[in-house]
Amino acid sequence: MILQDLDRIRFVTRHFGDLQGLKGMGLGLLFISMGLNWLAKSAGVALSILSMLLLVPAMYLTFRHRSYYRTRFGEIESKVRIKDSRLVLWGAAASVLVAVLAIAFGLSRRPVVFSDFPADMMGALFLGIWCYRGLRPSQGYYLVLGLVILSAPFMLPQWANPGMVYVLVGASQMLAGLLDHRQLAQALGRHDGGDFEPETVSQLEAEP
Repeated sequence: MILQDLDRIRFVTRHFGDLQGLKGMGLGLLFISMGLNWLAKSAGVALSILSMLLLVPAMYLTFRHRSYYRTRFGEIESKVRIKDSRLVLWGAAASVLVAVLAIAFGLSRRPVVFSDFPADMMGALFLGIWCYRGLRPSQGYYLVLGLVILSAPFMLPQWANPGMVYVLVGASQMLAGLLDHRQLAQALGRHDGGDFEPETVSQLEAEP
């Protein structure tokens, strides 16, 4: 159990910037706002007003997340590792490959529409993030959400509407951000009844 906890702490400190989920939640709200604005063209002015209102929390979370994490957890610096750079390449390669395969699959089944491209790109990005973070089971929600986003335009005809695709992508991004934030807070918040100081966490992350 102790080894598992230390492994989890090393992971979240190494990816401290990536796991700041409030930023992802702000991006998700932005996608939802874009989707609602698109749907408002046929659904009425109410959705347009709602899409504008969502921009306020979206911008707040996007630009204020750094100060929140700095205040709560302090400054945590992670050393750049060769292994991490390889994971970046693997994640990028996986994203490109999945996007190409998704587009090719779409061409073989039906004419590709505009809404396929944001779904393919975001679904591939989620799978790439999962690869970059070491294919960890604790990050498996990126795998699940990526597959859901990629399959939605083919399984559900209504997702062919770009507005619905953006709403789906935004909701998935918000969920991923919330789970990232929860994982970071659980690992760095309390452990064995005590608080981890940022300096102690950095030392643990630096250990081989």
